[in-house]
Amino acid sequence: MDSRIESGRALDPHVRCIDAGPADQRKRRPLGKAPVGAPATAYSHLIKQAAAIANNVQQGLDSVAER
Repeated sequence: MDSRIESGRALDPHVRCIDAGPADQRKRRPLGKAPVGAPATAYSHLIKQAAAIANNVQQGLDSVAER
């Protein structure tokens, strides 16, 4: 078995892992924390879309309540 799997390090550099080794050039962080930098901002478009959907739903509910 690959020693990186045995030590808890991921083979894919984009996967968050328990022990980010020196080859990854990343600091160790708890698994519950979001990654720092660009990967953390990758979800910003989803948050904006969810806010737009919630706004549309609220407008629809308001228009139904007016009737």
